[in-house]
Amino acid sequence: MPSAQLRRRLVAALFLAGVAVGVELLSRVGLSMLERRGVEYRPILVDDLSVAHRRALVDFLAGRPSLIQHDAVLGWSLRPGFRSPLCTIDADGLRRDPERPPPVAPAVRVATFGDSFTFGGDVADRYAYPEAMARQDARIAVANYGVPGYGLDQAFLRYQRDGRANHPQVVVIGFMSENIYRDLSVFRPFYLPTSLLPFAKPRYLPGEHGPWLLANPLPRLADYRDLLARPAETLARLGQHDFYYHTRPRAGPFDRSAMVRLAKLAGEQWGPGRRSRIYAPGSEAFRVTTELFTAFYEMALRDGAQPVIVILPESGDLARWRSAGIKRYTPLLRFLGRQRYQVVDAMEALDRAGRTRPIADLVPSHYTSLANQLVAEQLLQRLRALGLVP
Repeated sequence: MPSAQLRRRLVAALFLAGVAVGVELLSRVGLSMLERRGVEYRPILVDDLSVAHRRALVDFLAGRPSLIQHDAVLGWSLRPGFRSPLCTIDADGLRRDPERPPPVAPAVRVATFGDSFTFGGDVADRYAYPEAMARQDARIAVANYGVPGYGLDQAFLRYQRDGRANHPQVVVIGFMSENIYRDLSVFRPFYLPTSLLPFAKPRYLPGEHGPWLLANPLPRLADYRDLLARPAETLARLGQHDFYYHTRPRAGPFDRSAMVRLAKLAGEQWGPGRRSRIYAPGSEAFRVTTELFTAFYEMALRDGAQPVIVILPESGDLARWRSAGIKRYTPLLRFLGRQRYQVVDAMEALDRAGRTRPIADLVPSHYTSLANQLVAEQLLQRLRALGLVP
């Protein structure tokens, strides 16, 4: 080969290599900038379980004591009788402050449903907003059915199975703004790969006459042994109706490249599963969530209870509201308003603390005792305005 042609090919190869290195470096910078904004590349595993999830399931099947237990219907629930320095679960599987005195008769029976924000994550029993509300008014008998990790679908199912039999007079439907994402999930690690709850759950599909239930696909402990033994087969079955199985990026052999990771992340952010579309009316998540609210609210009314929906913003919502006056869940508020449902937007309570107060004082992860107290005051005020609490 002539030396001139060889030099041209060598120059071209060096040029392409330089471009590739430059793109790789720029991709690393782009990933770093996105991570600072809370957007991270978190691929799902579809052929095997992660080491952390496998270890969690082994401990779970070995019967290691924990707050969470397997539930054939709901996926998971609270372990009756569990105690820790922060948390007490009673014999019925409800969180309760054992030091709260009994209510003054005649008491108003209030039942609260929701996820860890209603359960009272990261605070002691007495500071969870249901308990804080009961401490403010001794005429309230509260039952806290909140469970960490729940979506609105599981909260609704828990009301049907456990809550309605106790005939509450007030049904509080706690909805943390991120819960809308959970309503599309069947296997929690598909939605949140870092989740400490590697369990399956039921979900609803939107239907012409209300939401249509898909039962928990792993109702037996033996199903989790099968998951450990044959992960690829079980994960494929779990992914059949899981939105994130079909829209999240998957771990691959070229993920060491920042350029590959950035390209996958871009596909997720601007593809059919992009988060900015979740609250858009007409999206599957919005349809399922609004149908669940309607079914939950109307069932509680038929049961003779007054439902009250409490929207619980997370830290990103609070930051966005303070900086731009925007609530991502505004479409949901509009829907609930058109239905004339009783709604408490806890953003008003968090604002009451003052916008100069650091967000970490209110919502570092879950609500602090102060934020729970503010929500309890706002909810109690609404119950009094409705004449539900004298």
